[in-house]
Amino acid sequence: MLAPGQAGLEILARNIVTACLVFLGQPREALRHHVATLPLAERNGGARTGLQASYLEALILDAMGHDREAAILYNVNITARMETGLSKDAFLTMLARFEVLYKRGDFGKAAQACEDAIERMKKAGEERHAQTIQLWRDLLALVEARRLTEPHLAEVRQTLVRSWASPAQPAAPAVPAPPVPAREPDQRQLLFSQPPPLPPRLSASEYKSLRALYERSLIEEALGRCKGRFGETCEALGMNPRTLRSRLLKYGLKAG
Repeated sequence: MLAPGQAGLEILARNIVTACLVFLGQPREALRHHVATLPLAERNGGARTGLQASYLEALILDAMGHDREAAILYNVNITARMETGLSKDAFLTMLARFEVLYKRGDFGKAAQACEDAIERMKKAGEERHAQTIQLWRDLLALVEARRLTEPHLAEVRQTLVRSWASPAQPAAPAVPAPPVPAREPDQRQLLFSQPPPLPPRLSASEYKSLRALYERSLIEEALGRCKGRFGETCEALGMNPRTLRSRLLKYGLKAG
């Protein structure tokens, strides 16, 4: 029997592998892996774990060509996240959905995903994140003009994540008060533990691809939490500046 913390890490690692298998074009293997994970998630997970399982099901359905069922499940998942106060999770799910549609060349549905995201954020009272809503509008314009490229998409995604991680800017008071420095949480405590070993059925090349995808996701998460600050990101990841610069170049990411 796994301890609660260990079970949570195993569920996280298994979910990462499932998503990576989808992105590697192996949806049936992803489905097999996902089904094998469900009993562990049901025994040890909470509402958030269940929502993540639902998201993965939508991802798998979409990859297997069940567009209508996937779209319904995506919408139900996003709505549930918004209603349970997991707005950031809902936002990232909307962004993931947009990326899937755009990379597949389904520009009409990708444009509709942008419009839906804007409307959802307005209804949820997130219009205070004016920069984020404007970025969605910019994405919509680029999609409609067929001018959005994959490197540009990666940059926009990073900017959107960083924008969401930043606190909303309140209206300026008549007499500005001096800022009170706040102690930020230790990023190393918030970030990443090593996942369990990957399934033995993966080949060496697939393992390297999955490892690279996982490493990129860690760096993106650290950049978002550190608001793009290079030094803090190095500290959060435990990387020296030279290594982080190399990884940013490798994955097409930017700090600052």
